[in-house]
Amino acid sequence: MISRFAACLRRWAAFVALTLCTAPAFAACLSLPEDFNPIEFGSIAADGVEVGGGVRSIRFTLTLTCAPNGQGEPLARTLNYSSEFGPAPGMNLWATNLPGLALRMVRDGEDLGSKTEGVLGTHPGDGSAREFMIDMEVVKIGPVTPGFLLGQAFIVEASPVSGDPSHYVVRKHITSSYVRGVACTVNTASKHLVVPLGAVPASAFDGPGSTQASREFAIDLTCSPFGEARPTPLSIQLLGETVPGTTDVLKLLGDDAALGVGIRVLKNDAPVTLNTWHSLGDATVGATTLPYTAQYYQYGERVTAGAGDGVMTFLIEMR
Repeated sequence: MISRFAACLRRWAAFVALTLCTAPAFAACLSLPEDFNPIEFGSIAADGVEVGGGVRSIRFTLTLTCAPNGQGEPLARTLNYSSEFGPAPGMNLWATNLPGLALRMVRDGEDLGSKTEGVLGTHPGDGSAREFMIDMEVVKIGPVTPGFLLGQAFIVEASPVSGDPSHYVVRKHITSSYVRGVACTVNTASKHLVVPLGAVPASAFDGPGSTQASREFAIDLTCSPFGEARPTPLSIQLLGETVPGTTDVLKLLGDDAALGVGIRVLKNDAPVTLNTWHSLGDATVGATTLPYTAQYYQYGERVTAGAGDGVMTFLIEMR
């Protein structure tokens, strides 16, 4: 009986010793539960806002507490911020996932500019609470594409110190925010179009302005509403190097290219000026097809045989 009690006592003593030796020394930083509430701008209308103007703003406060270490001693921590968004090129703003919209971020009255990563502040690590006031403003920086505004906009992390690891304290997500209108995406099959014009004898051309090998092609879009399907102007631009002295004749590629001839694109039988925006009217919900015709076009006095390849890029813009 005595030996069994002694054995149990030894096991209990070992358990106590193990528990005392492994007492956690991790000084965690925490945020209030309400600090995790998402940022919601709701329905955003940017049509009447000038470029550079504020569209919508919101203010929130983060209340952060950093505990002492395992021995009850204060342990100062640096609190760093970051964002899923990068800086808006050439601006003191943060980019967003929607073209035409950026964020202006202000911490306790100080504009953070284009710094999407930096020091939010320090905490003495004594168990007290420290507040940081954040102002977030949606700014119009160009033509705005309708769609959902979303992402991890503001992330706070406590830096490592005295052997304690870094750890996330709070993440602020933008949700339930969208720009009203109709947004279009290019169908997969239309993203890399090949229009075969075939082989054409140089002798088939009969002088400047003559054409050969007209081929139809189409750019297919799918357009979806975001919120109210309000009218959304749609524009297209065809980009490519033009033949000198022309605005609508695409230059052929390569040292072995045919001379005196280029490629012209037509819409409704009219030549399309390259490197210029063209209105397509308002986008409509559903499938949209943009029909075009490509053809060889003689611009020189004579055509010399050679390769007849050309490359053109198209851009679609929703304002």
